[in-house]
Amino acid sequence: MATDLKQAYYRRLLPALAAVAAAAAVRGFSQADSLTPAAARITGVVLFTGAVLAAVGLPIWIRTAFANRVRMQRSVEETDFAGFQRRLITAALVAPYLAAAAIALPLDAFYQGGAVLAALYGAYYHYPSQRRIAFDRRLFRVRGPKAC
Repeated sequence: MATDLKQAYYRRLLPALAAVAAAAAVRGFSQADSLTPAAARITGVVLFTGAVLAAVGLPIWIRTAFANRVRMQRSVEETDFAGFQRRLITAALVAPYLAAAAIALPLDAFYQGGAVLAALYGAYYHYPSQRRIAFDRRLFRVRGPKAC
């Protein structure tokens, strides 16, 4: 299961990294500011808040909903657990796409940096390492093969 989760992780992360690189290249070569100051402030707040929600808030909500759903079960099926892990990965890796948009647009450095930090946090914390998967398997009482 760890191999499948890592493949899902990289399938979602690599296009985001390409988008960040492309956004940085476009921003480096572009000198024109296409947004008014008011629109840049609003866009910056929306992208920064969205990146933080995607990297921190949404995974907490997904984890809480899953824990609430399985709280009365003696054990959890591995397929349900794998789906839960995939949803966590997908939610957390929305933040790099929002960071790419923040990098590409002429926004304040605070919003760009905050979106990038949120993206880094989401990508780092939700990496499906064997240790994290083993911890979650014990926490949620997952039954099935324990090959990580």
